[in-house]
Amino acid sequence: MPTIHAKEHPILKIFGNDFAFSIPSYQRPYSWGIDQASELFSDLLTASEGFIPGAKGAKADVAPYFLGSIVLIKAEEVPDADVIDGQQRLTTLSLLLSSLRVSFNEVKRKTTFSELLFEEGDSLVGTKDRCRLTLRDRDHQFFEKNILRHPSLEHLDDLLSGSWPDPQRRLAENAALLLKKVQDLSPESRNALAGYLLQHTYLVVVSTPDLESAFRIFSVLNDRGLDLTAADILKAEIIGKIDEDEQDSFVKEWEDAEENLGTEKFAELFSNLRMIHSRTKQRKSILEEVRESIPLLKHPKRFIQEELVPSAEAYGMILSHDFESADRKIDAKINRSLRLLAHLDDSDWVPPALFYLTRNAKSPALIAQFLVDLERLAATLP
Repeated sequence: MPTIHAKEHPILKIFGNDFAFSIPSYQRPYSWGIDQASELFSDLLTASEGFIPGAKGAKADVAPYFLGSIVLIKAEEVPDADVIDGQQRLTTLSLLLSSLRVSFNEVKRKTTFSELLFEEGDSLVGTKDRCRLTLRDRDHQFFEKNILRHPSLEHLDDLLSGSWPDPQRRLAENAALLLKKVQDLSPESRNALAGYLLQHTYLVVVSTPDLESAFRIFSVLNDRGLDLTAADILKAEIIGKIDEDEQDSFVKEWEDAEENLGTEKFAELFSNLRMIHSRTKQRKSILEEVRESIPLLKHPKRFIQEELVPSAEAYGMILSHDFESADRKIDAKINRSLRLLAHLDDSDWVPPALFYLTRNAKSPALIAQFLVDLERLAATLP
């Protein structure tokens, strides 16, 4: 049986040489919004009030602050660690560390915080330059260039005027928010926050070298209510069952679908899929009922290609009222019906519409008639 380790570490050690965090490609994207980032900052600021870095006897008198647990796939004695749970906190802490990095005038302090974000390689010992935290491939270059390595972060407002995928926009928004909050502090409060964060703020690291064991821990923790959607957990479970040499292509299909819909609407898609298959009111959690009701979940590759991707495309058409085929006249009828249905007081019509669009994508005339009938039926129901 794989060994499981659980130990608390201060942030100073979390972002030190003992760990080199990577977000596996099958993980969900960064999804914390400004509310969560602001709450984390406020909690840390409150906890750090009155702390004086370097004061005699201060360390023994300061109450620690715990940020919860993270779950890693990590072998003993090596820093490399795949993050199974904890991406949101680690990423937001990196944004805060980078904000502190550019907010100090002293070269020594800037260097301290830079070293918490990057490991400088040394050819004599065979190490290379690398970030302490590496995000998913499609987000990491943006994260490293615009936040971790940018000399001032003064470009963030201009950056946000552009069009970016949801995860990258959230990275920039939260970085801008934390930068402003840090720079609004008095020098004394900034020192207190920085010192308290590094010395007295802790994460409990739960690690195991075994993938299956890590997923089991992940599932137990998340079934107890950590802030993940059913889509997040299902992604980890489904992609984790695909052979590693094939995972990247299926991750791309999954993430393309998620990016096109947006994170919130993609999560909603699973509620609609549950209704299509169970055809009953929800009695258990969405996660449980999706697991129980969708037969293709037993075949991960087929589920992604035959159900998830086509359903995401159809749901996008429903949301945008933008069905497209070779027949523009029929397209207009379909999109008119979708607009009328969207004005109904409830969304009970969405699962049958989604089912029909997915199953009859090549027969727009059938879809047009079905939606007219669905519209009439919905109008007669109380």
